[in-house]
Amino acid sequence: MPEHILLKRGPLTDEEWAIMKQHPIVGERICSPLKSFRLVLPVIRHHHEKMDGSGYPDGLKGEQIPITVRILQIVDIYDALTTERPYRKALPPEEAFSIMRAEAERGWWDASVLDEFEAMVLGYTLLQPARSGRE
Repeated sequence: MPEHILLKRGPLTDEEWAIMKQHPIVGERICSPLKSFRLVLPVIRHHHEKMDGSGYPDGLKGEQIPITVRILQIVDIYDALTTERPYRKALPPEEAFSIMRAEAERGWWDASVLDEFEAMVLGYTLLQPARSGRE
């Protein structure tokens, strides 16, 4: 993807969006000759599909989306929301999960995968020892 599209601060034009939507197909094509990538090709191609069928490039719906893809989507979205970007600050985990939950309720993400990931992340965060402030 062209860097000017990836780093753009404002909304994408229709032309830029059309280019952006091609990256799963391009990525699959680039990686398909590599035998070691054989098992991840579906992840590369389908990582922008949505549970309600509104994603791209193939409009897969529900269980048509491989479980490996559904897991990666949740992890990727969480990372995107909790990592600082050129156009916004990183969100705290609770706020990120609130956004992700709303999107799952819209039918975008696998809510059961989100439930498991959220329990794992927040459980890990709660188990961390408190810092004394003396470090």
